[in-house]
Amino acid sequence: DDPVVLTRAWCLFEIFATAQTGSRLVVQMPSVQERAFLAALVDRFDDIAAVLSKVSLDRADAFSASDRDSIFAAVRAGGGVHALDV
Repeated sequence: DDPVVLTRAWCLFEIFATAQTGSRLVVQMPSVQERAFLAALVDRFDDIAAVLSKVSLDRADAFSASDRDSIFAAVRAGGGVHALDV
């Protein structure tokens, strides 16, 4: 589907920071969604890849403009938006 978290600047920053620090990312979701996601990994992987290929910090939203500016600055300092989007 179209997960809202992948359109939120803070969520994308958390993924970026996790990758930058080599930390483990834990994604929480209701068990119904988890089962559907796991099934989609097997049965509809192309759909998941298509959704992930559209993730872009440039198009991400944040509640406040100052948060978005701070996130962009931190991402630029850590390798740039392209590094996050890839």
